[in-house]
Amino acid sequence: MKGSNQYDRNHQSQQLLKALHYRWYDNSKIDYDVNGYFVSAETTENNLYITWVEEEEEHTMRIGYYKDFTAEQLYNIWMEG
Repeated sequence: MKGSNQYDRNHQSQQLLKALHYRWYDNSKIDYDVNGYFVSAETTENNLYITWVEEEEEHTMRIGYYKDFTAEQLYNIWMEG
């Protein structure tokens, strides 16, 4: 059961990141004239890789030990990065 709960948490975190990311870029175009979009959120054992495109340039961020953070904290880390 523990593995299933981890999958559910990881899946929910990725879905929330995607939703927040899409909403960020919808608003950033209006507020800051920044064009961009979410590409992917992938996990390995201890890492979360978030990939996005902004002003036609692809970026990837790695967040280590991502399971220690809530989805909101992950989003804030991405925003500050």
